[in-house]
Amino acid sequence: MKKLGMIFLLVFPFFTFGQISKVFPDLPSTEPRVVHNYEGFSVDFDWKMADRFGIDANRNGLIDLPNTFQYASPDKFVVQFTPIITGAALSQINRFQIRYKWTTPEESVSYVIDRIVIKSANVAFSLPQGDHKIILEVSIPYKETTFNLKVEKTITVKDYLIVAIGDSFSSGEGNPEIPKYNGGKVVWGDNVSSDPSGNNRALQIIQDHQSARRSTLCWSAQAALEIERSDPKTSVTYVNAAISGATLAEIAGYNSLNIDKNQILQLFQIIPGRKIDALTISIGGNDLFFADAIKSLVANDVDLLGALNYKPVSSQEQIIFDNNVKDALKRLPARFDTLASVFSKIAEKVYILEYPNLGCIDKDNNEPRFCEVALDQSAGTSFFKKIFIKGEKIDQEEFKYSYNNILQPLNQKIRDAAKKHEKHGWICIDDVEYCGHGICNGNRFNPSDYQGSKESPPVSLNTILGKGRWVRRYKESNKIQGNEKGTMHPNHYGHRAIAEGFLRKWSAFHRK
Repeated sequence: MKKLGMIFLLVFPFFTFGQISKVFPDLPSTEPRVVHNYEGFSVDFDWKMADRFGIDANRNGLIDLPNTFQYASPDKFVVQFTPIITGAALSQINRFQIRYKWTTPEESVSYVIDRIVIKSANVAFSLPQGDHKIILEVSIPYKETTFNLKVEKTITVKDYLIVAIGDSFSSGEGNPEIPKYNGGKVVWGDNVSSDPSGNNRALQIIQDHQSARRSTLCWSAQAALEIERSDPKTSVTYVNAAISGATLAEIAGYNSLNIDKNQILQLFQIIPGRKIDALTISIGGNDLFFADAIKSLVANDVDLLGALNYKPVSSQEQIIFDNNVKDALKRLPARFDTLASVFSKIAEKVYILEYPNLGCIDKDNNEPRFCEVALDQSAGTSFFKKIFIKGEKIDQEEFKYSYNNILQPLNQKIRDAAKKHEKHGWICIDDVEYCGHGICNGNRFNPSDYQGSKESPPVSLNTILGKGRWVRRYKESNKIQGNEKGTMHPNHYGHRAIAEGFLRKWSAFHRK
């Protein structure tokens, strides 16, 4: 006897168990014809895969970000089927007398459902990825006879595994799931555990999300939602292991932020043996002291080292900083090579982000024109406030300095790495134009303009183009997440713009 219990039949919206298992007497019939159109009746079926990302299983208003083996490495995926019967005489048929027989005649996955409909003719199977033959036989009692129709189709079960690793531009820094308005608690990624081991893994994942500051408003998650919702014939599994503050050296050996596993090891534990369809990454900024440089820019002129010690720098100290950046740039290619050797074994495609020009107000003869931005001091004794020496702003020359000496050389190394490892599927996301949407563009911050997880489903491209600024400011960061760490990061519109850039690259490889 075939094991119907192995079907993982999603019948709860349609039937009770007793109704499914009830045995009906055979109807008068002839041998089923291998046709789907006969004597005015036509039979067909449609199918779709059940969504896997964008789910709120615990109904707390947040999209689940499980990061568990049970979620990310299933053997089978839920596929839902709907029969379609048409015919001029169909209105004369009692639909509760139509008999449906669904079959998957494979040795490895063999299911048979044979029944008269009680509430709905829809069924669902759990099937592994790949091609599967599905047979639907329908018996339609009509007048003094029964028409037996049969349709066969081969469907392809495909679940895209999209994974994010890297630094704060990948984790979603500056864009928590629930903001900290009015003294509330800021909330980052949510988890619904399917781990039956009882080791409190669910709580640990939530703590990891909080420490790493992960959010489903980040660009990779927003792109994954778009892919999930755009094609019912595929599903998406999404994992985010990115950690704010990460460097290239730390991705394979990260031991801070109370997270005792590096990002690569986390992936091996969550998705062992499963090939990643799209590995997204932003990395390299912290290798070039991004956070320190931003802090320093607020100091007088281009004193890019003095802010670290809260005092003006000498010319010698400036030289030391410049040399440190140059040395760090020289180390990047070898570190990218190390990552490439690992990624080639676990990922089909690697999408690496070019860092956006956050201080560009517009372009003049295709050259960026930089702005001058004041950083509000009203939000307490944060590190931004402490480093003010003479000025309270980042001026045009400081933005220009960081663009020429940090951003441009870093992005060139990223482009070079993507080109070098193109044979291993590396693709650079290099077409997201932030000029005109930098930190100086746009209106003053209105708290109602940021709704956290309520921004999902994804904001449309037309909406973000209408927003002048795609960068989180200092005052906003304090209001939204309770600290300044989100400053000079993409806001929710900026992440959506990057998601669009990713989707343009993705479509060339994953959509026919």
